Amino acid sequence: MIRLLNWHKKGSYTVEASFLMVIIITLLIAVIYLGFFLHDRAYLQNAAYETALVACLNLKEDNLPAKVEDKKKEFLNGRLLGSKNVEGSAAISNHKITVHFQGEFPVPGLAMWYFCRNKLPIQVKISLSIKDPKSTVNKIHGIESMKKQVYKRGKE
Repeated sequence: MIRLLNWHKKGSYTVEASFLMVIIITLLIAVIYLGFFLHDRAYLQNAAYETALVACLNLKEDNLPAKVEDKKKEFLNGRLLGSKNVEGSAAISNHKITVHFQGEFPVPGLAMWYFCRNKLPIQVKISLSIKDPKSTVNKIHGIESMKKQVYKRGKE
């Protein structure tokens, strides 16, 4: 009698597992794509910072735009995991250096096509102010000498 009652439940675990596997695999793929997206965004942010620093360190040189372009190309040369159409620009003014990278990260799925046409934008913009290291070091040395003088007068 018990066998006859449980006979119709024989394949229920298979059906439940198939529903769960669809959800689990979808979530796993979403986490992997999120990791790729965050990697590309962090890499582009680092590339923008380093490009701006190269520009800051080589301000006095004549071939500065060429060095900045070479650094940009070096960073964008096949090191991104999924981003496409990545472009960069660098602008140098009297007191500020601005580096801007932008691109698209493709994401599969029908829901993503509806919300963002299967492309998530990645944009990174870094601005650094130009400092003169010589004057900064001179200011620090001046403050240290003033500290020594105050310390000597305090002992007297």
